[in-house]
Amino acid sequence: MCNMVQVDGEGINNICGNCNDKSKGTLVLNCFYTNIRSLTNNQKRDEMLALISEHKIDIIGLTESWSHEGILDGELSFEGFNLFRRDRTDGRRGGGVMLLVRDDICAVNMTDMSIGNNESLWVRIKDINNIELCLGVCYRSPNVQDEENKCFKMDTIKYFSKDPVIIMGDFNHRDIDWKRLQADSSKGQEFLDVVNDLFLTQHVLQETRGASILDLVFSSEPGLVEDLEICSPVSNSDHNSLLFKICMEIGTENINKEVFNYHQADYEQINLVLEEIDWDEKFMNKDVETMWNELVEKLRECRGKYVPKRKLNKGNYPKWMKNNIKRNIKLRIKLWKRFNDYPTLINETKYNKCRNEINADIRKAKRDFETKLADNIKEDPKSFYAYVRNKSKVKVTIGPLKDNYGNVVSDSKEMADMFNEYFSSVFTKENLNNIPKADNSLVNGKNCSLENIVINQGRIAKALGTLKINKAAGVDELNSSFLKGCANGIMTPLELIF
Repeated sequence: MCNMVQVDGEGINNICGNCNDKSKGTLVLNCFYTNIRSLTNNQKRDEMLALISEHKIDIIGLTESWSHEGILDGELSFEGFNLFRRDRTDGRRGGGVMLLVRDDICAVNMTDMSIGNNESLWVRIKDINNIELCLGVCYRSPNVQDEENKCFKMDTIKYFSKDPVIIMGDFNHRDIDWKRLQADSSKGQEFLDVVNDLFLTQHVLQETRGASILDLVFSSEPGLVEDLEICSPVSNSDHNSLLFKICMEIGTENINKEVFNYHQADYEQINLVLEEIDWDEKFMNKDVETMWNELVEKLRECRGKYVPKRKLNKGNYPKWMKNNIKRNIKLRIKLWKRFNDYPTLINETKYNKCRNEINADIRKAKRDFETKLADNIKEDPKSFYAYVRNKSKVKVTIGPLKDNYGNVVSDSKEMADMFNEYFSSVFTKENLNNIPKADNSLVNGKNCSLENIVINQGRIAKALGTLKINKAAGVDELNSSFLKGCANGIMTPLELIF
């Protein structure tokens, strides 16, 4: 059965509840949510890396991140994700909400601080058809004041629920029975009334902490969320985690992108092919631009034949994660499900023992891996510093941007045009009619004109030899490793071009 959502103007106008129907070009987004109780805890961060790889997670919602302005984004984010965060600002310990969105999904932070000082974060994502969906992550403290509680429910949630929305978070309403839609307190009933007035669907019907349903997932349409599953807590967190699918049509071109594996190239055969070409005849009576284009075309042809490709899968397991840890994590999930279904002391003991063993194994594996990196820093400094940078910095993506009319722009060319228009508007316009001319023919009475440039294959070979490997290609799409490997075959054509 296909549930369609039709909304005029901005927002979603075509979402199919039958998300797995690949013939319609649709794709589900795997979403993970939990009350993490401090993402700076290394055990939880490390286990999150395993979960991201295991479930191919696209969107992560976290509450109680316990982050503050003294913690850098690099200490919180994961590679391949854009980080959105809102820390608690009143000085109290704990709190904080966070959303991580796969970096090839168009996402814009829509959180408006003027709506109220509550712990909620709102991000709008867009699919390949410019269909928009708002994602919200909320944390309602059990000790929240009445004014903040009213602002949180009445203003913030109502404001963002005007458009298609999915809201996840820890709402701490243990007094609400979500199966019967009844509440035992006035605050619970007020919240339930807001949910009903907004026609939101609540998808979590099993306990998420002890005997209570505290962690919730709402959607403006029932078909937006599918296959919700209650999963084991992350490390020693006291909240169960939620795994569910969001129905959105997202482009798949970057998910399993193929790249050339230059280290496995057959450079002997490539150089043999290049050396057999009569470059003098091939370049005869041609200008430099034509000569260069023909060389590049030939190099690309050889690359396609003799350089294998590999899939650049995002969300791979970290290098230090050994197979026994992966197996034990799966075993722990099974033990948790058994304990959750049959909560006996024996099942709880088995689960806790497996969880503690995993934590110890992760600590040891990371320590051994980092020690090895440090010991090999002289032989392999690149791996060491790449690991350090990954721990301290976050790759900042450009855009999406808002134009003068408030429209979100995510297309690369359109964003480049916007930057060009702005920068050109602030450039200083010089008077080009009054530029002093310099006479460089004589300096301190000596003739300094450059009369001759000697270029030969020896110098070209020396220049190619100084290239650093694995440097990104330019507009010619030729990687530095590839050029170094083809050095013997390209020295003759390069000499003719120079």
